[in-house]
Amino acid sequence: FAHLWDYRSKTWAAKYLDRWFWWATHSRMEPMQAFAWMLRRHEEGILAYFDHRIDNGAVEAMNNNAKAISHRARGFRSEKAFTLAMLHCMGNMELPPSLA
Repeated sequence: FAHLWDYRSKTWAAKYLDRWFWWATHSRMEPMQAFAWMLRRHEEGILAYFDHRIDNGAVEAMNNNAKAISHRARGFRSEKAFTLAMLHCMGNMELPPSLA
């Protein structure tokens, strides 16, 4: 399945996905079959990647960082405190001299 992302053409990627789907659904591995059907349900969105070659990896990474910051602090008392922590950690901001 990983070879799907090597294709430059949406048409060829769709053909590869169809062949892979056939192989996976005819395998005797139930988890593979379930995964294949999940991909089939999301096929339109998956193939949309080939229109512009843009993914949401950067946004997912930012969300993961925000969750980690929130967990590290065990929550924040105010939205302002959370915003400042986000700006400091994700914006590579220096601590003010009074806090360093």
